Amino acid sequence: MPEDAEVVRIERYQVTAVWEKQPDGSWKLGCIDNGTHFHLFDANERERKVWGRELPEDLRRVVYPG
Repeated sequence: MPEDAEVVRIERYQVTAVWEKQPDGSWKLGCIDNGTHFHLFDANERERKVWGRELPEDLRRVVYPG
């Protein structure tokens, strides 16, 4: 996949998800960032693999909100 291609799907494997009950009774989702690299796909299903530190800033905000 060319680096300038528009990414339409992001996948990641082997990540541990954690849900913790908050004092107000709500649940908060978090993850332990021990997964593998990210798989980025364009509209033609071409794939590019990158590590978190290599994600473009706009995609980093998607996968690491807040």
